[in-house]
Amino acid sequence: MLRDLLQNFYDAVGAGQWHNRFSHRLDGDMLVMKAADTGFSYDWLVRIGASTKRDSDGKYAGYFGEGFKIASLCALRDYGWKIEMASRDWELEVVTGEVEIDGRHLG
Repeated sequence: MLRDLLQNFYDAVGAGQWHNRFSHRLDGDMLVMKAADTGFSYDWLVRIGASTKRDSDGKYAGYFGEGFKIASLCALRDYGWKIEMASRDWELEVVTGEVEIDGRHLG
């Protein structure tokens, strides 16, 4: 899962800028990862979870955040990791919830 989250940063900054723009640090028991000069707009955020891996031009495999979503949910479910993401003027926190589907209670 950490590899998948790290891959998102690599895709955002690219191989040529990796050492200049990606940084990480430990803050107590929290790992903080950052990509300098990379900001995602609200328009990107609302597409997280779309089912396709390509846009109309056939580019941007992974563009819609499926990898981030799955890795974050597995990290939360399997390891209890708290996942937060922030960019520009928005923040996203991965949480779990209770839901009832077809009369079955799922949590």
